Amino acid sequence: MKKSVFAIAFVTMILCFSSCNSFKVHPYVDKIDGEKDINIHNINKIEANCHDKDTIRFAVISDSHVKYDDLLDAIHIINHSDFDFVLHLGDQTDYGLIDEFLDTREIMQKCEKPHIMILGNHDCVGSGKHIYKEIYGNPDFSFTVGPVKFVCLNTNSTEFHGNDNVPDLSYIEQEASNNNGKKIVVVMHVEPWDDAFDASKKYVFEQKIKTLGESVTCLYGHVHSYPSYTDYFDDGVVYYHCPKIADRYYLVFKIYNDVIDYEAIKF
Repeated sequence: MKKSVFAIAFVTMILCFSSCNSFKVHPYVDKIDGEKDINIHNINKIEANCHDKDTIRFAVISDSHVKYDDLLDAIHIINHSDFDFVLHLGDQTDYGLIDEFLDTREIMQKCEKPHIMILGNHDCVGSGKHIYKEIYGNPDFSFTVGPVKFVCLNTNSTEFHGNDNVPDLSYIEQEASNNNGKKIVVVMHVEPWDDAFDASKKYVFEQKIKTLGESVTCLYGHVHSYPSYTDYFDDGVVYYHCPKIADRYYLVFKIYNDVIDYEAIKF
């Protein structure tokens, strides 16, 4: 009798698993097919296309959180606008699942402008940080576009469970030592006054950021509020916030001479 009950339970379990299309063996697999090192490839395109420009214009989106229809709409509009490239400020996923990464990658491949993807805190969940690295590369990197140097940082301290290298202050010091007089745009997901940022590094981060150059601007996502900007530390460094894509906003920046033109576009 006990064997019969066990057999019925086992067969029922197998049938349930096999009939459920959403069943996942594991959220991360060792082999990821398709395009990888996307940030590196697109940086090469951006730097080649813009090396002699004295004016650059780029779009900023953030926190798409598998809202694929909204993301597709934004990409369609951006494709019909005059931009040199696109920045996605992180949280392309909800749960760091491989399917979420791959579905977003497929949509972003429809973008006709080179795009850069920043690591968000939701992208770090589970094996997400490893999937991100395999598809996009290291989360701390920099690139130069005409008169501007972009320094992209992993600021998701909470999701790295107290790792002293998040944010990596030594990397910021390295970038500061390579300062070549360019304007600096620091790109991150979590802003330094948020609970998800290592509070012990808040003011050290502020000081390190200022050493990157004489003219520093910061971009962040994460908080899902409306478009805004603030000189939070009252030190001349302005932080611009990009809302989640479901709010149907993207930001536009035009940088030339000593001017930064900024606009929040509702679509």
